[in-house]
Amino acid sequence: MTFDLKSGSYKPYMKTNNKLLYVHQQSNHPPALLKNIPLNINKRLINISSSKDVFDAAIALYQKALEESGYDHKLTYHPEAQQTTRNKRKRKRNMTWYNPPWNSNLKNQPRKSFCALSTNASPRSTRYTRFSTDIR
Repeated sequence: MTFDLKSGSYKPYMKTNNKLLYVHQQSNHPPALLKNIPLNINKRLINISSSKDVFDAAIALYQKALEESGYDHKLTYHPEAQQTTRNKRKRKRNMTWYNPPWNSNLKNQPRKSFCALSTNASPRSTRYTRFSTDIR
């Protein structure tokens, strides 16, 4: 970010030789991740831009990089996205989660078959299998 202390404004900063690269939309990644890439870029640009004029001046390079990566999302300024509230910090539980690696080429995802096996073997069914590391 670039800060202007006299005017109290701030804007995104990028090195001169920097080339923006994002994960291509047709890549082998989970669909939820691919869907959220343009939304997170948009949210980040809003948070590091002090006004709509600053945002509009900065989005050209980001919009071009998104289009080169196969996304059709248009970056827009929503000032309400800048105001986020943080949740109260909660105690972390000692648990180990098993999430198999993602592969879009598989017809049957290992996570679904693993969860089906574990729910048949245990009395209660859960969406994801969790292994507790608490020893009592």
